[in-house]
Amino acid sequence: MKGPLLCCLLFVMGSACAQDSARVAIVPARAKADFKILVNLDARRTVVFDEPVRFFGVRLGAQRDKDILAIGYYGFDNPWIDHSVPLPEVGRDTTDLSSSLSYGALTYERVLFENKHWMLSVPVMAGIGHVEIDYRDTTGVFLPYTKREVWPMEGGVRGAYKVFFWLYLQGGVGYRKVLTDEFLADRVYSGVTWNYGVSLKLGKIYNYARDRIKERRLHHSPEHGSR
Repeated sequence: MKGPLLCCLLFVMGSACAQDSARVAIVPARAKADFKILVNLDARRTVVFDEPVRFFGVRLGAQRDKDILAIGYYGFDNPWIDHSVPLPEVGRDTTDLSSSLSYGALTYERVLFENKHWMLSVPVMAGIGHVEIDYRDTTGVFLPYTKREVWPMEGGVRGAYKVFFWLYLQGGVGYRKVLTDEFLADRVYSGVTWNYGVSLKLGKIYNYARDRIKERRLHHSPEHGSR
């Protein structure tokens, strides 16, 4: 009696294992997207009291499928001058203030559309840095007034056009909000901003160079002869 029961039990277990194996076999393996290394060189602009405020930046990131994560650093081209500002705490009824902003930032960017030549994406950035403010004394020399920590937050939309497989021209618009307890920094650097620049696909450059080297080595290998 035990023999037939044991045979039945083994048959049922074997059938279950076979079904499980079949289920595993028919589930397609999920392909993993490769990372693409990106370098962005861009110039950013915003308008303060009808005057353009300019600063530049560099960003290094990685793209996987439609997600881009990057770190960057941004700083001023030239300090921005605010004229005739009341500053009684330094003994001046009004004076000129010079301010400069620099910060590092972490950016997440989601690609909404991409084809052979164009790409449209939405970047969201959070940064931390500092603003330095100097005042002009009675001799015309700028002296340190204050240095404050700032937290720039920015979002917008960005478009890019592929010139070569490794080079994109890009531009975008957005809004920046500078979180700080310094009124001047908030007034000057918060607002609508636009940017333009280039994007280099270092990963594609590396892969292209690697493939060309492999082809060259294969071409000059003993099996193919050498020229």
